[in-house]
Amino acid sequence: MISSLLSGLAFTALPSISFSSILVVTIAAIVVYAVLESLHVARITAGIPGPSFVWPFLGSLIQMIFDPYPFWHNQDTYGPISWNKLLSFVFFFTRDANLSRQIFATA
Repeated sequence: MISSLLSGLAFTALPSISFSSILVVTIAAIVVYAVLESLHVARITAGIPGPSFVWPFLGSLIQMIFDPYPFWHNQDTYGPISWNKLLSFVFFFTRDANLSRQIFATA
């Protein structure tokens, strides 16, 4: 019974997917994600001083690991509040206790 059902169906070969097409789609997806992440960071940090450029995915992680003192000193020079990104997480740096209280009160 099953063989009679299958004999009536015309099976076609699936289109072959090459490695280069998978590579192109993967690279395109990574680029789109990086652009969307950059736009998201720009929207969150609008008007707050911070670095002019951070790498997608990593952010300022490499600078913080290999040169931590200048990293935190630069954060301090941006002003009473600044932003940066480590991995894909945006963080805000403040050196004012009252400002920190206001931030945590509204969060």
